[in-house]
Amino acid sequence: MPNYIQNIRRVPKPGKFNSVLERQVETLKSLNRPGNVSFGVSNPIDIDSAIITALTFESISEVEDFHDAFRSNPDAVKGFDDLASDCDNVNIQLLRVIEPTVMPKGGAKYLSRTIFFAKHGEARNLIGAMSELRNALDTATPLITVSVAGNLDIVRATIGVSSLEELETIGDEITSDKIRPYVENITGLTVRAVRSLSIVEYASQG
Repeated sequence: MPNYIQNIRRVPKPGKFNSVLERQVETLKSLNRPGNVSFGVSNPIDIDSAIITALTFESISEVEDFHDAFRSNPDAVKGFDDLASDCDNVNIQLLRVIEPTVMPKGGAKYLSRTIFFAKHGEARNLIGAMSELRNALDTATPLITVSVAGNLDIVRATIGVSSLEELETIGDEITSDKIRPYVENITGLTVRAVRSLSIVEYASQG
């Protein structure tokens, strides 16, 4: 079970989408480690559509070994810089897994990522409320993560689905009377929530 996720989020320059996507897939294949590459198909209006590489790790020491290996490999550093030159923005985040997910049999086709911004000082309570919601759902088992560094008031929930119809079914349950108390509890602990939807272009089991 992964305990950490290294996210590399790239916003391609106009006309560079396909080349950036293909090179991210090639890079993941060369690493021979678990992870996926996905690209946005629906995003908040104030957040640019991005291509995200997500690498999973079982321990923080494994993350550190990966960082050390990257920094000591001039070809890897050059490849990272070359890819960044075709992007308007590159953002790197290390996430800690609070609650694991259960992906669809055969893997996810779509990833629904929701970012919750907790009221200051309420992140711990928000994590608890989201865990309660996770345990109450019958149609999905969201991945719950927090940032190792960065905005410490953010809690993330990610759901993988095999189809948009499956995602719609999950949405119907979340808006049902049964789940409403859990959602209202989360709403009371947050100041904002945004969601993006991505297609998984490539996934690796390592």
